[in-house]
Amino acid sequence: MLPVVNTLSVFAPAKINLLLAITGRRPDGFHNLVSLVAPLGFGDQLSFEPAGAGEGFSLHCEEPGVPLDASNLILRAAALHAEASGQVLGGRFVLEKRIPMGGGLGGGSSDASAALLLLDQASERPLGAGRLDELASRIGSDCPL
Repeated sequence: MLPVVNTLSVFAPAKINLLLAITGRRPDGFHNLVSLVAPLGFGDQLSFEPAGAGEGFSLHCEEPGVPLDASNLILRAAALHAEASGQVLGGRFVLEKRIPMGGGLGGGSSDASAALLLLDQASERPLGAGRLDELASRIGSDCPL
């Protein structure tokens, strides 16, 4: 009998800045922002298929140009979640990319935040919304949206 795999999936909306002010630079190179942001009705779809402990994380995406290594914000979010939770969860992310890369619509940030949500859903000990917001802000200024 094959094992049952529970695949989790979440919509990662594109966003548009209605107002944006850059107020400084953070030590990690990102900018501090004050913005009024609205999510849009289209975006990426991110799925996560949990794997055994210690198997690490992988990312699959058919869109050319999307980095599939540790530089991708999805995998950076996964590493942060693993560090913060102390859990050795592994699994495979599948990204259906619809938000144009480099288009200023926050696709990478939205995908990273979606990864944090999926990992918390898959976790035996969820971190909760407040801790996820803190982790998201460590990835990028606009991730907590």
